Amino acid sequence: MLSTPWLAAIEGHFADGEIESEFKKLKENLIKCSSSERSDLLNNFSLFINNKTNHEVDTVRVLSLFKDKDITDLSFLEILYLEAINFEASAALQIAFYKTNQTKTDTEEGVLDAQAQKSLFTSVADLFLSQLNLNGTTLRSG
Repeated sequence: MLSTPWLAAIEGHFADGEIESEFKKLKENLIKCSSSERSDLLNNFSLFINNKTNHEVDTVRVLSLFKDKDITDLSFLEILYLEAINFEASAALQIAFYKTNQTKTDTEEGVLDAQAQKSLFTSVADLFLSQLNLNGTTLRSG
């Protein structure tokens, strides 16, 4: 079970189907838009989510996690669940690595280790997302 309070707080706002309807329109428009229009579409969708749920969702960041995946069959709520899983896994990795290296000082070796960790986190996130088979996947709450 995910312990992401903001996700639990907005789940109820998906019941009327309006968010998913707007997300479907967004996906259709993103396919045929220019790069300058893309930014406006994503910002407008983020504003819509904020107005509907009173919560800010960084749509650009969330969707960028899946830029190399076919998300046409996923709902926005399913994408938020996947983002929450990714966030929880990344946070757990960071805590584990921090505890391992908390005795290091800010020496040149420590700076190099921090760069190596950042590279490792990126690699792990990429590996995690590359292993997801999003075709026919249905995510359910609780």
